[in-house]
Amino acid sequence: MNTAGCKLLGYSEEELVYHSFDEFVHPEDKDISTKEVMKLGEGETTFKFENRYITKKR
Repeated sequence: MNTAGCKLLGYSEEELVYHSFDEFVHPEDKDISTKEVMKLGEGETTFKFENRYITKKR
């Protein structure tokens, strides 16, 4: 996780180091997030992608 991600979620790097990114994706957005990550892994880029995150404040 980078500094911007930590700021977005409200956690320090130390709090996030042992967690995977998808733990912070809203449950209703996990399927689309997984599909988009797979596209990125295949070299495709996406510019119209939004999802919700679970922050420290919830």
